[in-house]
Amino acid sequence: ILDFDDRGRMVGLEILGVSEKFSAEDLQSVQVDIPTFSKS
Repeated sequence: ILDFDDRGRMVGLEILGVSEKFSAEDLQSVQVDIPTFSKS
C-alpha cells in the first residue's frame, strides 16, 4: 500500500504480510522500485 501527499510525493509504504514472505534477515535492507506517474 502506497501513501501519497497532496503534491503526489510518496510518504509511506506498507507491505501486507511481509513477515510471512521474508525472513527478518532479508528485511534488514529493502529496495523498492516504484513506477513514476503524474497525479490527475
